[in-house]
Amino acid sequence: DDHWVDSVKKVSDTSWSKKYRNQDFVTADYYVTKKDSIVTQVMKDSSGHVRQVLASKYDLIRLVFAQYYPNGQLMAKLPLDSLGKNHGEAKYYYENGIIKSLGNYNHGFYIGQWKNYDTMGKYISMDNYNSDGQLIK
Repeated sequence: DDHWVDSVKKVSDTSWSKKYRNQDFVTADYYVTKKDSIVTQVMKDSSGHVRQVLASKYDLIRLVFAQYYPNGQLMAKLPLDSLGKNHGEAKYYYENGIIKSLGNYNHGFYIGQWKNYDTMGKYISMDNYNSDGQLIK
């Protein structure tokens, strides 16, 4: 959300922007926090809405990834392991802000129970994955 991006801006020592032209993004803002050696990249669309956030260590270890719908609503916020693979609790959202699914990743693989919800937030199903990321029938 905007509060999270604002908190990144507050603690950064250096920042810069550059044009980034493709069909989804127009600008990329970079915020550097020297104390923690973290660079946060904030990608915005032509309307100025945040569409993607990626925080990385200077040594290119990715820490967290967030993606947003064009209306500014969070689509997904995913913690990453040291190799940049999804790792930990993940939440995916519908464009209206309702949780779509939630579960855990283990170094890039689905693991355990993943709960799925409809656009009104009503629980609809659960998928179970083994430790190898395989769906258990």
